[in-house]
Amino acid sequence: MLNAEIITKYESEVRYYSRIFPAIFTRAKDSYLFDRSGKRYIDFFSGAGALNYGHNNSQFKKKILSYIEADGIMHSLDMMTLPKLELIKNFNEIILKKRNLNYKIQFTGPTGTNAVEAALKLARKATGRKNIFYFSNSFHGMSMGALSVTPKKNRAGIPLEYTMEFPFYQKNSAQNSAIENYLKTIDKAEYPAAIIMETVQAGHVHIDDGSINRMLEREGQRLRAARGHQHDVTTALQQHAERITHGFVIVDDEERPPHVGRATMNA
Repeated sequence: MLNAEIITKYESEVRYYSRIFPAIFTRAKDSYLFDRSGKRYIDFFSGAGALNYGHNNSQFKKKILSYIEADGIMHSLDMMTLPKLELIKNFNEIILKKRNLNYKIQFTGPTGTNAVEAALKLARKATGRKNIFYFSNSFHGMSMGALSVTPKKNRAGIPLEYTMEFPFYQKNSAQNSAIENYLKTIDKAEYPAAIIMETVQAGHVHIDDGSINRMLEREGQRLRAARGHQHDVTTALQQHAERITHGFVIVDDEERPPHVGRATMNA
């Protein structure tokens, strides 16, 4: 019988979850995983959130099997395909139009770190600025750009620049105003291209209560009063940044709770 020795003998040491989930799983359905003995586990991990509809969702499975049986296109990079056209059309009509969102859709890649990389590049290009603010205890991915906004930068093996760490929201903490206080000490030309944040931080279960959005509103009002003009975000991000009145972008990495105000760009 196959056992865990196969993993320890032949798989790289660069692994994590197999060390803390020692069971060997054989199948999964909805919110459950099953091991070889048939023991059932509630899967709170859910592929780090990717399986938000559960394992082998019955409705999805029927569609997927039908698509495969019809020899549907499995890989096409960014070429035009009928499934892609249908996805864009439906997403626009069902999600965007109903919310009056005049957004573009970008297919960044299959992982969260791909989306983070794209968001950071877009923010820097649109604002013409370099620096990115990020928060303690965060995790955004293992590629170079994502690592630069993750506290454990030494994972990259080289120095990573143009980022600055701030303490994440803690209830009744004086440090909650750290970014706001820092912005008051620098000129607008030194403002960041973006602030990247997780409104919910797993492990620590810290939830921002909207204080960052309120800080941005107050800072925007202060700048307008001091300089007598609106924000200088480029046209490419104008509609995304309508609430970020002083010209930098909020990159929301992870889904935010319903009570938290709308962020600028979802990664």
